[in-house]
Amino acid sequence: SSGINAEWPLRPGVFRGYNTELADILDEKFRVIQSLTYNTMGKRANVDTTKLRESVWYFTQQLLGVYFTDFDYGLVKSMLPDNFKDYISVTVLTPEKLQEDNFRFTGFTYSEKVHFSLIMMESRFQATFCYGLKALD
Repeated sequence: SSGINAEWPLRPGVFRGYNTELADILDEKFRVIQSLTYNTMGKRANVDTTKLRESVWYFTQQLLGVYFTDFDYGLVKSMLPDNFKDYISVTVLTPEKLQEDNFRFTGFTYSEKVHFSLIMMESRFQATFCYGLKALD
């Protein structure tokens, strides 16, 4: 299989054996980007967006071949409409092909779409970092 089970390198504290200071910085970076929210979804206020944000994060990593055994990937199917998954796929795998039409999935404000993009970028960074750690192991 070309993918990897991410339990080893992506769990908090694992990278500490290599560089404690950098591990703390990366853990905080990932925690912050995953927790950012206005608690809105489009025009709706006071919405818990945790599952949506997690779905974007884990779907991004799934596209890159990184899997978590403790994440329910059925959540991705229920939380992310096909056009949203298409946007994530293009953004993560072939960003040079990203066009305005990809950004037109509905139901979200522009700032929420920017936040999704940040989630995708950091999730992609973490996944590629995981592959790098795996190569060192």
